[in-house]
Amino acid sequence: MKRSILTVFFAILMQSNSALAANIDHYLAILDNHPSIQGILQEKEALEFQADGALGLPDPVVSLGVENIPISDPSFDRYLPSSKTIGFSQDIPNPTQRKAKQSVMYQSAATQEILAEYRRSRLYALFYIRLAEYKRIGEQLAIEENKKRVIHELKQFYEGEVYAGEPVLQKTFTIDLELSDVEKSINDLNAELQMVKANFIQLVGEVPGPVDVPHLEKMWSGQTDALYPVLLAQQNTRLAEENIKVTDAAFKPNFGVAAVYKNREDGENNMFDGDDWFSLQVKMTIPLWASSNQEPMRAAAHSRKRSALYNYEDVKRSWQMQMTSIESRKEASQSNIATLKKKQRALEESIETLKSTYESGRTSLEPSLFAELNHLSLLSQIAKEEETYIRNLQEANSHIQERSDITGRSDRTDRKIP
Repeated sequence: MKRSILTVFFAILMQSNSALAANIDHYLAILDNHPSIQGILQEKEALEFQADGALGLPDPVVSLGVENIPISDPSFDRYLPSSKTIGFSQDIPNPTQRKAKQSVMYQSAATQEILAEYRRSRLYALFYIRLAEYKRIGEQLAIEENKKRVIHELKQFYEGEVYAGEPVLQKTFTIDLELSDVEKSINDLNAELQMVKANFIQLVGEVPGPVDVPHLEKMWSGQTDALYPVLLAQQNTRLAEENIKVTDAAFKPNFGVAAVYKNREDGENNMFDGDDWFSLQVKMTIPLWASSNQEPMRAAAHSRKRSALYNYEDVKRSWQMQMTSIESRKEASQSNIATLKKKQRALEESIETLKSTYESGRTSLEPSLFAELNHLSLLSQIAKEEETYIRNLQEANSHIQERSDITGRSDRTDRKIP
């Protein structure tokens, strides 16, 4: 019998976990298609199309015309140089520079890809933080309702004491003030709940039901190169390097070819000797004014590269500090939760003792009810601290690039709230 009960319990648990995973996967899929991510991906796609077109040649030019036609008597058979022409020309821009510009486009597209990954990571973190807020608000609302119940019990106790002639009338006024504070807290929590629901609408288009999800932690090695903001700054240095190649290639020549075919008449009675004419040209630019054109552009590109490198170093230092701060706050929250739960256990033991003392007639109900109020306040603190821990954990997660090897393993680990 015991085995069958356990079997049913674990079957229900597995179904619940499976439904929860499917539910979370549904919302994460919605986040993958968030407009802010899709906008970045469309820009990436546009840059890739531009890169594909960067090596292409400009359109050729085909020309039709006539040459050397007399104005007084327009014709082709009275004047030897008169001819009909058809021409073709093709500009061939610097191949090295076109290749360099293509590399710039590809690097820009790679930047957009990192930016899209970062945005997705941030949205995931925001969603998990909102779930934690939703859970905390629900718990605190239940706690405040329990406080109202205990306060009403205290009020009834004091009214009985007043009726019995005890000088506790002032305490009834104090309890009314406590009740007002609880009502205010409930109003504030309900307002906060509406804000969280509005945030859910912005993120996934609907308000999910309250779910308790496992929060996975991305393990940070301490190396800033694993952080998205640093990766973006590093990508900017690569982009600056590719722009230098573009300016270097500008010193190389552009080319072009042109051909013209001239058809002429032999004239009346074959009076003009000769044949049709054909012309061919090859063009090449010479960097004659490089000192006032290409060289300043190259110097500017090198300055931008140095600027990108300095910015990269600054971002690395800044994010080393920020991540250390986030990790410290996360560990502090974890320690605070453990401390508060120890206090919770001690307070629960105290409440049990006070109840036993009251039931034996050795003390009044008042200490037990006040201890219960303190216990409820402590539970509210724990709920808030658990949300703070999840907020810091997800904030750290959002900045860390998740690297997976070919086996599908990732840098995430399960981290349970203590």
